[in-house]
Amino acid sequence: MAKVLGTSGGRPVLSLPDWLGIPDDALGYAYFTGEAPGSFDAYGMLVCPTTHLGDGWWWMDRCRGPRQR
Repeated sequence: MAKVLGTSGGRPVLSLPDWLGIPDDALGYAYFTGEAPGSFDAYGMLVCPTTHLGDGWWWMDRCRGPRQR
């Protein structure tokens, strides 16, 4: 199920979870129309764009290092 994680450059960031934790948390793919900055709340877990997959798609994983809020 797709979800809007937030915005980047005023445009929505679309998320497609690949893994859902129970009762919360999610890891997966996100589509950015612009830059992929910062962290986003994915059902309770802060996730960051960690791997650029091309054409605006990123793998979203647990935040590590300076990108974390």
